[in-house]
Amino acid sequence: MVLNAAGRECVKDLGRFWKDAARCKSLGHDFPSPRAALEFLSQFHEEQKIEEAKGRRAPDEIAYIPEESVALQGLGRLNPSLVQELGSRRA
Repeated sequence: MVLNAAGRECVKDLGRFWKDAARCKSLGHDFPSPRAALEFLSQFHEEQKIEEAKGRRAPDEIAYIPEESVALQGLGRLNPSLVQELGSRRA
C-alpha cells in the first residue's frame, strides 16, 4: 500500500524506501527489503488458480481473474484493521 501511495508499482522500488530513515520513522517501522517483500507476496500465489482462470476464458478473451487463495482471503480480512491502525498513527 505504501508503494502504491508513493506512486510506485514494483517491489524493487522498495529499495528506495528501505534505507530512508525518515520514511521508516513516518511508517513506524522499517520497510522490508525487496527480497523479503517478494518472499511474502509469493505466499499468495497459487499457479493452479491462475491456470483455472485462464481455462475459463472465452476464446477471444485475454484477461482473467483467478479466485483468491486461502492466504489472500485471510489478508483481505486483516486489511481493514491494518489500514485503520496505520491511519490512526497519522492522526
